Amino acid sequence: MSNSGPVLEYKMVKFDVPLASYLDLKTFKPALPTGWYYLGPVATSDHKSEQQGMIVRAVDEKALVDVVDWKKVGPNNEPEPPPPFSAWRGVAPDGYVVGGDFFVEGNDPPSAEQTAGIKAIRSDLVGSLQGQRLIWEGKQPFSGLTLWDVVAVPLIYIPTGAFVSNNDTSAEGTSLPLLLFHVARHGG
Repeated sequence: MSNSGPVLEYKMVKFDVPLASYLDLKTFKPALPTGWYYLGPVATSDHKSEQQGMIVRAVDEKALVDVVDWKKVGPNNEPEPPPPFSAWRGVAPDGYVVGGDFFVEGNDPPSAEQTAGIKAIRSDLVGSLQGQRLIWEGKQPFSGLTLWDVVAVPLIYIPTGAFVSNNDTSAEGTSLPLLLFHVARHGG
């Protein structure tokens, strides 16, 4: 990465476009101005999380790329019928990461319409932390799914508002990308 200055602009905005809802869980994405993108949807449950999230605009055109595919995180009810919800993790090209997971009703990967505006970010522009705060837990007969975000963040990171999911009751093994403070400038 060059030392010529920030490679991204960012803003914290309310994510108010509904994506999915199941029991007390709701997920949202932002209404995006032209040229702006987001790194992952936000999740709320029983008012544990705000609907605030980060939108970004690339100053360096190589900072953001399209998500290649989606891989299911869980839950896995086999051999029972599929659960009424699922979480998916984005697959990014080499050198990039997807900033958060995606929750959907049903068991199909998120659609292009649902994921419109989401981008993967160059991996040298982020650090990561394990999920810290449980947002939601969905239990199924033979499996479950938990959604996590972060609340205690070192000053070198800017949290994106996105969440990470796990097919376990703990956050162990999860990793949520956070924007490095020195690579971005606030976009006003």
